[in-house]
Amino acid sequence: MAPSSLTERAKFTYTARGSYTRRMSDSTTPLPSAGWYADPAGGPTPRWWDGTAWAAPEGASPSSSSTPTSSPAASTNTWQIFVLAAMPILSIIGLFFLDVSAFFPSYGEGALEAQLRIYTDPGYLAIMVTGWLVFLASIPLSIFDRKTLIARGVDRPFHWAFVFLGSFWYTIGRSIVVYIRTRQGLGPLWIAVVVQTVGLIGAFTLLANMMTLMMRLF
Repeated sequence: MAPSSLTERAKFTYTARGSYTRRMSDSTTPLPSAGWYADPAGGPTPRWWDGTAWAAPEGASPSSSSTPTSSPAASTNTWQIFVLAAMPILSIIGLFFLDVSAFFPSYGEGALEAQLRIYTDPGYLAIMVTGWLVFLASIPLSIFDRKTLIARGVDRPFHWAFVFLGSFWYTIGRSIVVYIRTRQGLGPLWIAVVVQTVGLIGAFTLLANMMTLMMRLF
């Protein structure tokens, strides 16, 4: 609280964190409104009271702003998070080159031969190999991304272990937490959303091709 007189100050206790708390005997007294008051610590210049707590002694001056401001945070954009957000596109590309006929046995072909044909299809192999490479690469990338955020002063960033759920979910969670902490850093989120949208288009295209082929065969 920012009491403006000795009488008001007697109703409150000044805490070490720079705020006043009501005493138990006067819990219904309303808090003073926000404004500039004499420094309760005895400083020579007034201090800003926001209605609940004191600003730091070096807060903004009345002529420049009506409320104290904080310095802008360091950039939360790291090269690791942009790679993490975009990497899944490598696996998604294979969906557009997958031979859907490999999922259906040919005339006179045995079950084992049909299964082997799926595993040797270039599109299928590309999806599997790139998928594992993306997953393995995402682990160190997320670890270093989190370390970089901590080094840049971001408080308690999203934990890197969430990358085991997928790089997409780590990117989403990381971007939301960073935005809550710093009011910036949503760029990687939108990149991840675009990549996943392309993935959905590829999946629906593959499904449509499979349904078309199925109707021709049966």
